[in-house]
Amino acid sequence: MIYAIVGGTGTFGRALLDRLLTFRETKEVRIFSRDEQKQFDVQQEIKDKRVTYWIGDVRNPASLKAPMQGVHYVFHAAAMKHVHTCEAFPMEAIATNVQGTANVIEAAIEAKVYKLILLSSDKAVYPVGVMGACKFLAEKILLSKVNKTTILCGVRFGNLINSRGSVVGVWRKRLADGVPCTLTNPDATRFIMTIEQALDLVMFMFDEGKSGEIKVYEAKSCTVRELFMAVSDNEHPYKITGLRPGEKKHEYLTEDLSSETAERFSINELKEML
Repeated sequence: MIYAIVGGTGTFGRALLDRLLTFRETKEVRIFSRDEQKQFDVQQEIKDKRVTYWIGDVRNPASLKAPMQGVHYVFHAAAMKHVHTCEAFPMEAIATNVQGTANVIEAAIEAKVYKLILLSSDKAVYPVGVMGACKFLAEKILLSKVNKTTILCGVRFGNLINSRGSVVGVWRKRLADGVPCTLTNPDATRFIMTIEQALDLVMFMFDEGKSGEIKVYEAKSCTVRELFMAVSDNEHPYKITGLRPGEKKHEYLTEDLSSETAERFSINELKEML
């Protein structure tokens, strides 16, 4: 089997690469991204000759043609994911998260890829900001492209607790440096899951996903304050800054499943996940 991970140098893409390399039938894994340095960093860690690297940009359809040839499965994980960045540069977010998604899907269909799996976010449900609106549209584009050639399906999940750039890493550094931590809204709730849980969901769709289906992982949730207490190991002082533009107080995984009403993690459960 030949796999392509679009956005393969991010936190999830890197974890997915490790998982795919454990499969006996894996002939090649193609890492497609626009960041040369991150690709170089992965090359220093991974010496497996089955991994190949392709520089390109989802915004540029022409750069997707060659790496799609002969691929059986595509995992689309490339996106601008930071809410505040998408708010500040909405047209850039649209170019990557919306038009880029359309480009990836069209390239996969043209190359007669067997299956494409889109990674989406809880922010796609009842979106209030640019990032959520882009994810909403990305899902709609996926569904609009359903065809008889390529199986198009997706997954939607919440926050990956130890992903690169997450608030957990920010808090840890501030605590280590003795710098006061900031919380947007201590009572805001967020769905939390581990990278392994996200991988398991994607692998389920890899095996079972049907065209036009978007699978949701019904994760537990916690408040921002509870997550901070788990990271800091006790009630450290913090400063409240308020929700930023594009952020919701409570997230939704489906129209009926809110992080406010979902089953909650205990502090000890959160500590075990960190």
